Amino acid sequence: MSKEIWYSNGSLAGANIEHIIVDEGITEINDACITPLLKTIKLPSTLRGSINFEDCQHLTELEIPDGVSKIASLSNCRSLEKIIIPDTVEIIGGKKEEGGFDISFKGCNKLKTIKLPNNNKFIAINESLFWGCTSLESIEIPDSVVRIEDFAFYQCSHLKKIILPKNLVKIGNAAFNKCVSLQEIQLPSSLKYCGDAFKDCSSLAGLSFPSSCLTIPGEFDGCNSMEYINVESGNPNYYSADGVLYQKDNELFGDYLVYYPSNKKMTVL
Repeated sequence: MSKEIWYSNGSLAGANIEHIIVDEGITEINDACITPLLKTIKLPSTLRGSINFEDCQHLTELEIPDGVSKIASLSNCRSLEKIIIPDTVEIIGGKKEEGGFDISFKGCNKLKTIKLPNNNKFIAINESLFWGCTSLESIEIPDSVVRIEDFAFYQCSHLKKIILPKNLVKIGNAAFNKCVSLQEIQLPSSLKYCGDAFKDCSSLAGLSFPSSCLTIPGEFDGCNSMEYINVESGNPNYYSADGVLYQKDNELFGDYLVYYPSNKKMTVL
């Protein structure tokens, strides 16, 4: 078994190699360096285009050089703990399974840290992209992102802190469902649409929606720590009173109660 190899051309796919150094001057590797025992790889500054390290189950860390524009898949990189992504990357993911779910990070159960790119073409966190990344603890989403799609961070059970971009417009259904360690999240003033994105967030104490948000979820099943839902004044569809969520001007019933937080302290008059 070869422990280390310098890569300059051809394919190493399937070889029993643990450490790879890719020569400077190489501009493309695609999936040529996918090896079952790969633990480390040093990529050259000349690399361009797309990379793929699917099924590299022993790879622990990955630093992608400036110039790479797409990360195709890191699925089943079960030992990967850290990934640094340069601002030149415009597309992350795209590997789909039946049903249309993006599984590009499926099986990355040890991933704790990820730096996302910030450029005007990286505008969305794909549907289900980080589903089941159960070790992910914190993430800062760059301001270029305007959409967080359905199931994007579903079941990221160790996620405690997330910084949302100031230009975010949409949070999809189940985007943060089962993020049981998430304690707080600041929703930006740009937000217009929010689906049922926070079910089973059992540590989340409250949410404050901006006046711009036209759709606000009414289902917070499993949010046992929820004490308040606040809505900024001036919202055309919703308002809050003492941390309780109401919808305005229903055709049949007028204003009506949408959600009473499950852990709200009772007001004694």
